[in-house]
Amino acid sequence: MTARPGPHDLASGTIVGGYRVNRLLGVGGMGVVYRATQLSLQRDVALKVLASRLAADDDSRLRFLQEGQLAARVSHPHLVHVLDVGESHQGMFIAFELVEGETLKQRIDREGALVAPFAIEVVVTCADVLSTLHESGILHRDLKPANIFIPTSSSRRTAAPSSLIWASPGTSWAPRSRRRRGCSSGRPATWLRS
Repeated sequence: MTARPGPHDLASGTIVGGYRVNRLLGVGGMGVVYRATQLSLQRDVALKVLASRLAADDDSRLRFLQEGQLAARVSHPHLVHVLDVGESHQGMFIAFELVEGETLKQRIDREGALVAPFAIEVVVTCADVLSTLHESGILHRDLKPANIFIPTSSSRRTAAPSSLIWASPGTSWAPRSRRRRGCSSGRPATWLRS
């Protein structure tokens, strides 16, 4: 997900279902992610809003809703928590725990190849989270460095047994003919947290 300003941007200060938009964080295939403040609790969150070009498409709306519901039902110390799913006059939204840092792709682009111990930790953590997702009936279809997040130490979750934590699942659904019965396929945006 990249931060590409454009006509889809909500202005800073816009209220979306109890969240005040602060700034654009990134643009993905199904939505736009903002740093926002949850007004009721005065805490910062990542707020994903369904892309306006998809707002009138019933299938896209259903997939977006299911993304939030699936993400909320999976619990793992390396998954960012879903805080809320809803709809306002600004569109459908999913609020996630906010994690600050950089993507694995950004790290590799800046520093080159990963050192072996860190690379092993990334692979082991990803495998553990994938296992949990699969046990929950979710297939990950977009695991790549741009979808893995390495948080700054200031955003560390102390309860995590490892230094890496994934973030919010985002979903892109496969055609029904390509799914196993009772198993949803999606592509959780994966983040790592140190």
